[in-house]
Amino acid sequence: MGLKRILTTIFLCWWQLSGFSQSAEVKSYLAEITSIIKNKSIVANNIDWVKYEKDLAFLSQNINEVDSCRRVLDYITVVLRKAGDRHSAFIDKQGVGKLYAPSQPKQAEGRLIDAHTGYLKVPGIMSFNDSVKDAFRDNIQQHIKKLDTENEITGWIVDLRHNTGGDLRTTLAGLNALIKDGVVGYFIDLKNKRTKIYSYGQSFMGRGNFYKIKKRFPPIAVLIDSFSASSGEMAAMSFIGLRNVRTFGQPSAGYTTANEPIRLSSGVILALAYSYAADRKKRVYRDRIIPDVLVKENTLTADGTLDAAKKWTMRQK
Repeated sequence: MGLKRILTTIFLCWWQLSGFSQSAEVKSYLAEITSIIKNKSIVANNIDWVKYEKDLAFLSQNINEVDSCRRVLDYITVVLRKAGDRHSAFIDKQGVGKLYAPSQPKQAEGRLIDAHTGYLKVPGIMSFNDSVKDAFRDNIQQHIKKLDTENEITGWIVDLRHNTGGDLRTTLAGLNALIKDGVVGYFIDLKNKRTKIYSYGQSFMGRGNFYKIKKRFPPIAVLIDSFSASSGEMAAMSFIGLRNVRTFGQPSAGYTTANEPIRLSSGVILALAYSYAADRKKRVYRDRIIPDVLVKENTLTADGTLDAAKKWTMRQK
């Protein structure tokens, strides 16, 4: 018997003899969470599972209902953070309800920068509601189509600054109008399994049924900053590697992991970081995206990043 197993056995015996109790329901619930993390988390190999089990047993003593496990879930989150996972989170039942609600998120904005440059400001979208996601996707497409059909656009600026993430596939399906259909990146999981990310989001979103810009391969400037996070970063990543694309701004937030929303038996969702993202050239991002052109923003009025992007797109025409 290994030393870790011996220590675990000794602790469990002490715990039982000390009079602590734990309901079968709570025990099963925590085992459910532990199994998911062990099998799917990108940091599973960095966790001291003997200590984890011991701490879980101590923290869950005398808890008889799964809805009273908040402090235990908080502890699990801390364990994941210490193991190197900055991204995973538990979403309580109230939060889950809000994600399925038909409330509209902030929408994309589109306008002309000059007579021949289209500008798109794309925020994040955090929703599990299909109608909300479809409307968000269509709004991005409509901005692109309107600008492109009413003007002779020869260059584009895609502003992903302050895009804190959410649903990646919805954002990609909207921005698909700007680039050729195909693979724009990959998810790399704990076992190095590679899953393709497509420019049109998901097949049910109708690849090929949406608008495509008139000019092929125009210069596209992608703007990011320290608040570009999660799917905001991955949306930027979907352009990286194209010859007609350049990134501008500040290093991104560094949440370049994909989270799988896993509904637990309690109704809580564990949004678990299960893979790292890679660009179309298969370069894996385990931290921040460093833009091609670093711009130091040091005033409240000037927008140096946008100015640099405008100058570049004009030179490429």
